Amino acid sequence: MIQWRERYIYLFMMVFCLVLLFIIPSQLQEGGPRIAPYMALGIIALTSVVCFVRCLRGEEKIVTFPKKVLSILGLIVLLYGIYIFAIDVIGYFVLSVLFIAVVLWILKVTKVKILFISTLVPLFIYLLLGGLLNLRFPNGLLM
Repeated sequence: MIQWRERYIYLFMMVFCLVLLFIIPSQLQEGGPRIAPYMALGIIALTSVVCFVRCLRGEEKIVTFPKKVLSILGLIVLLYGIYIFAIDVIGYFVLSVLFIAVVLWILKVTKVKILFISTLVPLFIYLLLGGLLNLRFPNGLLM
């Protein structure tokens, strides 16, 4: 019974990768770099396929998680989906700070760490990719 649940999870991840395969071109501006999202997508898809095959063969070691952990994980995946679709409207920096702060708050990280991590990580990514590689981030309506 548990192996079926694992199989459904791997099938869900493969379908999720296929959906993202069609979403990625619409989220990037024309001529924008697409190699990083496609590489991440390929790694997730390949891992899902390998785990699915191993699960079919009975080689997959089954790990169970408590329902509380799975509900937190589901909530974070839902928030990430909202983040992906709202980033064009709200903008990268504001939404990233909010997203990281909410996820860290859900994971019960201390407030000081939330403050530092949620502001420094998006700022570091913005300066690294925007400043050095001259990548454009979605500004949104707020900026």
